[in-house]
Amino acid sequence: MLQRLILALLCISYAAFASAERQSLASLKQIAIEYIKAQNQGLVTGRIEVDASNLDTRIRVNKCQGNPIAFLPSSYKPASARAVGVKCLSPKWQIYVPVKIKIFSPAVVAARPLKAGMIVNFSDVSVKEVNIKRLRHHYYEDPEKLIGKQIKHTVKIGQAITKRDVIEPKVIKRGQFVRIQARNGALAVTMNGIAMQDGRVNQLIRVKNSSTGRVIQAVVRSAQVVEVNLGKK
Repeated sequence: MLQRLILALLCISYAAFASAERQSLASLKQIAIEYIKAQNQGLVTGRIEVDASNLDTRIRVNKCQGNPIAFLPSSYKPASARAVGVKCLSPKWQIYVPVKIKIFSPAVVAARPLKAGMIVNFSDVSVKEVNIKRLRHHYYEDPEKLIGKQIKHTVKIGQAITKRDVIEPKVIKRGQFVRIQARNGALAVTMNGIAMQDGRVNQLIRVKNSSTGRVIQAVVRSAQVVEVNLGKK
């Protein structure tokens, strides 16, 4: 008789446990997504997309009596988080939801394949929305800031152009006649010279003074002018 009573109680307990309402895993994913969006509001420019990975179906937690609380692990920042914690106070449980964040913003991209050595003009570029989270270097938002720059290596069509992809073109060639402007405060003297090496704007190059034959270093200012600051120590 006692054995039957114990068995009945065990069956009732198991049935009650089995019938306990579970917390929907889909709801936990949605909580994580909305939390990341809210945390990034006002912190990032552009359109944000958040995707939460499917949780292991073997994860089973009882339905939270209140609202589950989302939080960010201390090692993560809102725009670079790879997981969101979700916990419940009653009953107590805590899980982590993996997330992927994409931030889309207008950027200058190649309108056609651009080869190394090309000088960028307006027909070479366009502006479109790209996932800037994938860009490792500074990107351009204004096409005008790219015009006249030289492509360093091949850029594929549709690819965002970054500062790593371009350089200032060479405006002075080795052996070219140049005007050397020597400055000392308000005093400026101009003399003729010969470039001893190629140079880009703001690059320091060697030039030879045509009158004295002396080789000096000067900063490229334009396609014909280099500058020496005599007052600079």
